[in-house]
Amino acid sequence: MGTPIKMPRLSKGMETGTVLEWLKAPGEEVREGEPLFHVLTEKADVEVQAPGSGTLLQVAVPAGEEAGVGAVLGWVGEPGEVVGAAASGEVKEGPERPAGGKERSKAGSDERRKASPVARRLASEHGLRLAAIEGSGPQGMITKSDVEEAVRIREESALGVEAEDERQEQQDQVERIPLKGIRRVMAERMALSKRTAADVTTVVDVDMGAVQALREHVAVTYTSAVVKAASLGLRKHPILNATLDEEEIVLHKGIHVGVAVDSARGLTVLTIADADQKSLRQIDDELQGLVEAAKRGTLQLEEVETPTFTVTNSGVLGSLMFTPIINPPQSGILGMGKVQETPVVRDGEIVVGVVMYLCLTYDHRIVEGAEAVGFLQAVKGCLEDPVRMM
Repeated sequence: MGTPIKMPRLSKGMETGTVLEWLKAPGEEVREGEPLFHVLTEKADVEVQAPGSGTLLQVAVPAGEEAGVGAVLGWVGEPGEVVGAAASGEVKEGPERPAGGKERSKAGSDERRKASPVARRLASEHGLRLAAIEGSGPQGMITKSDVEEAVRIREESALGVEAEDERQEQQDQVERIPLKGIRRVMAERMALSKRTAADVTTVVDVDMGAVQALREHVAVTYTSAVVKAASLGLRKHPILNATLDEEEIVLHKGIHVGVAVDSARGLTVLTIADADQKSLRQIDDELQGLVEAAKRGTLQLEEVETPTFTVTNSGVLGSLMFTPIINPPQSGILGMGKVQETPVVRDGEIVVGVVMYLCLTYDHRIVEGAEAVGFLQAVKGCLEDPVRMM
């Protein structure tokens, strides 16, 4: 029997995953350890390797479908090997349904049908066949009300066809994009966040002149600098590194900072594990490598960690400030605005400064306002004096 390809558990809380893409087709040769398919989880799009060598015998879960952890997605083996019966569930077709609505006609010609004179005349005026009308009078006689009901049904049907034609015409004037994959996961998680978190956003301005000067000597991005500063801020204010588990606040000892970036398939959250223990240069090198892997769609299983806090940079797109949405079950997310030259007051004089707005959204069920502002001030202090981060 062939080797089963199972849905791997890519994170601690993962229960299901979506097969985004098969990199091999049934019948193609597969080598153990080579990329075989992509799985979308709540965390990221991950490239999964083949569990064995041989031929891809069968795909049980096609691209675009969801499966639970441990479910068999397909089989690898030698050509002709028997695979599990679960690969192809037979779907029994039910009885055919009539194309139209309920039939109201009875056998027999109009002449043979019993109908009142008024009903016959009314049916003739509206072009209706008596054979198509069911009578409600004595011994099945067709009455005036029966004909009027048939006229009403026909008119409603005509209106329905007209409405359907109009709807189809409107459909032709729009493009519909299926809400699936990363888009669907993001939509579900963001909706969950807004339903459950008592979210509040607070903003501080940061003088980025010192970081800008540092970048002339050390090739690091503004995002990497904020990730490092945030990790040090989380040390001082660990409540921002917590999650809410029903009626318990869980304080995480490891500071794992997620970074929301665009990838080959949409928004992906990359994670710098133990960011507070790494140098600014180490964080920058690691982040750039993860970004490139995400863009290529080659993130590996061991590169997917569960973040305890998230940083998102809307400034690269030109945003001055915004209100980021918390990534549940985290208690906060830090948004970066664009770094720009701005008039500032120094020693009583207006001069040109380099300023960025940091926007912290936090869950007020867990985090008090004083803690949130304290965290922002700690991050601001590190960025305005980057020697602390070296």
